[in-house]
Amino acid sequence: MAPKRPLPPQLSARVFFTVRRARELGVTRATMADLARPHRSVLGTRMPLTVLEDAQAASLVLPAGCVFTHWTGIWLRGLVVGRRWMPEHRPPLDVGVHGRTPPRLATVTGHRLLAPDLPTIVLPGLAIPVLDDAHLFRQVAGDLSVADRVVLGDLMVAWRSGRGDDYFDEALAIRSCGVVAARAASRQVRPGTNSVMESRVRQDFVREGLPAPELNAQILDDRGALVGYADFLWRRARVVVEYNGAHHYRTDEQRLQDEARRNRMERLGYLVILINKVDYYDHHAETMAAVRAALVVRGALAA
Repeated sequence: MAPKRPLPPQLSARVFFTVRRARELGVTRATMADLARPHRSVLGTRMPLTVLEDAQAASLVLPAGCVFTHWTGIWLRGLVVGRRWMPEHRPPLDVGVHGRTPPRLATVTGHRLLAPDLPTIVLPGLAIPVLDDAHLFRQVAGDLSVADRVVLGDLMVAWRSGRGDDYFDEALAIRSCGVVAARAASRQVRPGTNSVMESRVRQDFVREGLPAPELNAQILDDRGALVGYADFLWRRARVVVEYNGAHHYRTDEQRLQDEARRNRMERLGYLVILINKVDYYDHHAETMAAVRAALVVRGALAA
C-alpha cells in the first residue's frame, strides 16, 4: 500500500471533496482511508458539524435537478420547531426530484416531488436549492403537534417577511400526505410574530379568548417619532405585552435600551406587561390572568 501523504494544495483548504477528485490529484488509498466519509463517494477532513455542511458535502455527488425537501429544508432554512438536527445523530438528508427516480444513498432519503417547477430558494454556499417554505410546511406539518404546526407557519410569515395570509394557498392546493393537517394549521397562522415564543404566546391569547392584538406594531410619540415596536399591542386600550427572550438579558446595554423603551411607552400612557420564560412556563395561568385583567381595566374586554 502506498504511504500516507499530506493532501495536495488543491484539497487542503477544503473540508469536503469527492473521491474522484482525490484520485485525480494523486491522493493515495492510505491517505483516503484516514479521511471522513460523510456520503458515498465523498471524503472530508472531518464529519459535518451542521446541516448546511452535510448538505454541501452531499451536493458534490447529487445529480442535477435535485432539491432539498422536508426536514432537511426546514433545518437549512433555520426554522427550528420540533425536531432538531444534531451532528452526533445525523439523519438522512431529504432530497426530492420530479419525473425520475430519487437518488439512492444510505445517507439520503429520496422523495418524488408531486409537481414540476415547484418554487425553490437558493441559499448562500449551497449548490442545490431548497424547496420553498410553503411546500416544506405542507411536507412536515403532519409530523408536528397542532401548536407546533402553527408556530412553524407563523415563523414562515414572520414580521418583515413580506408574506401575507394567502402565502400558503398555492402549496396547500396540492393533494399530498399531511396536507389536511397543514391546511387546518394554516387557518390559525397569523403574519407578524417574530419568534417561536411570540407565536406560542399569541396562540395562548387565542385559547384564552382574548381579543387579537396587533403584532410587532409601531408605537409613536406625540411628535410622530418612533418609540419602538410592541410584540403585542391593543392600541385603543393602550396595553402592551412584551415577550423578553434570552437576547434581552445578554448585555447591560440591551437591558438599558429595553428599560428606556418601556419607560417611554409608560409615559405615553401604555400599560406594559413583560413576560419571560419563567413567567410562561412556571406561572402560565397567573401570566394569562394578568393580561386579561389589564385588558378588562383598560376597557378592551368585559369583566
